[in-house]
Amino acid sequence: MSKKRNLACLLVGNNKNWYSSWCTVKNDYFYLFQEDLLVYMYLRSEISMLAQSSLTSVRLFRIYSYILLDFVLADNFFINKNFFLNTLLSYNKFFSKAISFSVYYNNELENAFYIAVNITKLIEKRVKFRSKTVKLFIKKIKNKVSGVYVQCNGRLNNVDMARVDKLYLGCIPLQSMNFFLSYSLIIANTAKGLQSVKVWVCK
Repeated sequence: MSKKRNLACLLVGNNKNWYSSWCTVKNDYFYLFQEDLLVYMYLRSEISMLAQSSLTSVRLFRIYSYILLDFVLADNFFINKNFFLNTLLSYNKFFSKAISFSVYYNNELENAFYIAVNITKLIEKRVKFRSKTVKLFIKKIKNKVSGVYVQCNGRLNNVDMARVDKLYLGCIPLQSMNFFLSYSLIIANTAKGLQSVKVWVCK
């Protein structure tokens, strides 16, 4: 085991929160799976707009030929209605099928995806990775969980050579199989190139 552990492939039956929920016959599985990948890739391409609505997680459901996207937002933020309406119209036009959204609130912000998106926003605004803003944000999350581990790769702080930097607070048992770890990877698009932000959260 190493520090690159991702629970998307380990302990699937115990602590995996599924991104998609549907079943089909064997012949249609490949087509539907590729369609799911396109949906998630489109969402990731608009991560800056999703961050405005404080998105914490997304889940996809299929009911016959219909697609339902389940968005979970932080309860202390307002819904960006124009963004969701424009996205819904573009989805229906691109996939040529009925796609619906369901949005609800959740005050549990101890989510690796939510943390990675916020740190990515700060890095894209030219905030240093080891700045007080990032450290205070991680410390605020640490008060509600056992531990937080953040790793950033790339040309940090506009240096000439890429390197790896990390921040961690609390206990992160990456070599244990008995704890639930929330993992997320987000790419920050900066003027000096792409920087990857990886987050592990032990609840």
